[in-house]
Amino acid sequence: MPLDDIYNNFRAEFPEITRLTDLEHMQEWDSVDPEMAFSWFESLARVINREMSKGASVKPYIPVFEFFRRGFMLGNDEEMY
Repeated sequence: MPLDDIYNNFRAEFPEITRLTDLEHMQEWDSVDPEMAFSWFESLARVINREMSKGASVKPYIPVFEFFRRGFMLGNDEEMY
């Protein structure tokens, strides 16, 4: 599945973490642009790492990791997301 589809599907499925990630991303890149989805996912990783380092519960992030696991485990571009 193309990166822009993964990006859009993630944003639709996880609006709260998307909001936090957008804020993080804008601090470094000044805007959120689907053309920069690769760096947006780096911002997502920073948000999750920061929350985990504060001792936040992993529970809200389980669906996020499941989203990616599901896609990689299926291994079929048409069914990935």
